Amino acid sequence: MAVAGAATEFRDDDLSLIAAADLSALKGTIVRVTAEQSVNVVTVATQQPAGILINKPISGAAALVRVRGKCKAIAGAAITVGARLMWGTGGKVITLSGTTNYVVGVALQAAGADGDVIEILVTTGEQPAAA
Repeated sequence: MAVAGAATEFRDDDLSLIAAADLSALKGTIVRVTAEQSVNVVTVATQQPAGILINKPISGAAALVRVRGKCKAIAGAAITVGARLMWGTGGKVITLSGTTNYVVGVALQAAGADGDVIEILVTTGEQPAAA
C-alpha cells in the first residue's frame, strides 16, 4: 500500500532504515546494510545489495530503500533495455558482468551515458550462475 501525499511514495516493498552517512545526494543509488538497521552506498560489486535508495536522507535520518518493484536509478554507463544490472562506482547501476556480482534489477529504460536516470525493476539479491 502506498502512502499518499508523501514527497517519496512509500510502498509495502520498501524498507525504512537509517542512513549511516549523508546520502542526501545519492537518491537512485544502490545501498547495502552496514550495521544494525543502517545502510550506506555499496562500495564493492560483490557486496549484497539491500536495494535502491529512494529518498535523500542525511546521516542518522530514515533511508527509504526499494527492495522490489519499479523505481528510478542512476546509470553509471550506457545500458540497454532488458539488461540485468549490478552496480559500479558510487552505487550507480551498470550492466551485469561476471558471475560473482549481485544482480540488483533489470533495465526498463535505456541509458545513453553515466548519470542518466532510468526506470528499473528491482530484484535484489540474486547472483548469476557460473557459465
